[in-house]
This record gives sequence, C-alpha cells and structure tokens, in this order.
Amino acid sequence: MKNALEMFKGAWPTIQPAISTVFGAMVASLFLRGDTSKSEIEKIKQAKFSEIADKLLEGGHITHLEYYKCRNFNKIAQKADEVYQCGQTLRVANANDEETKFSIDWFVRFFEDAGNISDEEIQALWAKVLAGEIEQPRSFSLRTLDILRNLSKFEAETLQTIASYAIKIGSDYYISIDKELQNQYGYRNGLLTMYDCNIIENNIASHYDLTARGAGVFMKIGSLACFTNNQVAEKYSLEIQRFTKTGNELIRLVSPNEKYLLDFFKAMKMKFPKLNLTVYPVI
Repeated sequence: MKNALEMFKGAWPTIQPAISTVFGAMVASLFLRGDTSKSEIEKIKQAKFSEIADKLLEGGHITHLEYYKCRNFNKIAQKADEVYQCGQTLRVANANDEETKFSIDWFVRFFEDAGNISDEEIQALWAKVLAGEIEQPRSFSLRTLDILRNLSKFEAETLQTIASYAIKIGSDYYISIDKELQNQYGYRNGLLTMYDCNIIENNIASHYDLTARGAGVFMKIGSLACFTNNQVAEKYSLEIQRFTKTGNELIRLVSPNEKYLLDFFKAMKMKFPKLNLTVYPVI
C-alpha cells in the first residue's frame, strides 16, 4: 500500500513550514492505517499533535492565531479519527485505485476553515466531513466547505434536523413541504433557514409527478424504501423541494429519521388512496 505521506510530499509551499509539520502529523494519524505499526500511529495521535503545537508556539514558530487554529483542528481531527475508527463513514472501494486521489488543496482549505470553529457541536459536523473525505475523496466540495464555514450554531442545528427528514428519489434528496407534515414536525421555519443557507432549493411550487400510469417511483430513507405504482388514470404529484448539491453532500452527516418517513408514507396514502404504495426494509 502506498505510503499516504508520499501523496503530500513537497505539497506544502502555500503554508508555513511550521503549520505544514503540524498538519502533516494529523494527516498521518488519519491516513496511515495499513502500512504503519500501531506504535508509530500512537506517536502521532492527537496528544502528540497538541504537544507539537504547544512547542511551536513557545518557540515563536507560529502565531497565537495559528495556534488557535491548530488547537481547534486538533479537536476536530480527534473526533474525525473516532468516526473513522468506528466505521461510520463509507469505505473507499479500492484505496489503490488511480482515480482515488486526495486533493491537498482541499485539505489545506479544510484546515483554514475548520481552524476557526470552536463550538463542539459544529466541530462534530466538521469531523464527519473530514472522515468522509478521507474515506471517499471528492465527497465534499470546496463550495460545501464554504457554506458549512458560514453556518451559525442555530443554522447547523437546523441543518441536522431538516436533513434527517430527507427522502431520496433517484439520485437526489428531497423534503416534503406538505403542510400537515410541516405542522406535525414543526419544520416550517427550518425550511426558510435552509433556503437562506442554499441547502434547499427555494421554489415557490415544486411537484414531483406521479401521474404516469403504471410507472413506479422508488423512495428511500435510512433502512426503509418505498415503491409506488399508479394503476388508475388520475393525476398524483408530491409537494416536495429538492436539496441543493451542497445539501445532498451534507445529508451524509446526519442520521435519518425513519419515523418521519413512515408518517410521510401515511400522509401519501391518505392523500392518494388509490395509489399502490408499498414499504420495504432495505437489506
């Protein structure tokens, strides 16, 4: 297995050598899995990372602002390592695939943005992003990092609530704007917040067509899936709005609310009693 550090050799000219040393140590602790002994990994884990940052500050090699970023990044990286170790992110199918390349620009941007985050709850989101990008490169765009960087704590909490209601149809994610569901789960104001954050498309009227007779629509959330089949010549359409590309990426950070999905299916059945709708567990 190719040594992960070789991917980053000579790739640090855009940031100070002191910062690259600290960041390189953290990258190593997250990347070096199969070809590095446990004892070597332990030497460069978070405690060592923090110790290096302290020494660099004491020696005048980094500023207090850089030290602040290092400390925040250290906390995020530690959380990311826990996520990685627990296998909570998608695994890369083939780590040696030539198409699977890590972008140093992405990690430098991540360090710069994540270093300014001190709130622990928001750090947890950044940690999942870091672990997810390591597991599956190109999972999170630079634009997504920019949007995540600008989220307030309230917006980040709203994101986690709204994203748990996401319904996957085809390759995109949607959320129901059915008034009864909005009232039942109280997420009307959350929708408005997500519009402002460019996480959900703000369309005045958004309908997903279910009118084609006999045509099936497959929907999924978490471990549940739904298949619809229209056997009558009636017009059916779902009132839903689509998550943006950034929203689709951020949904990966949130656990789905399966109770919401069941209530969504019940609402569909009540609204379209003649629509053939079945729900299955995903195995």
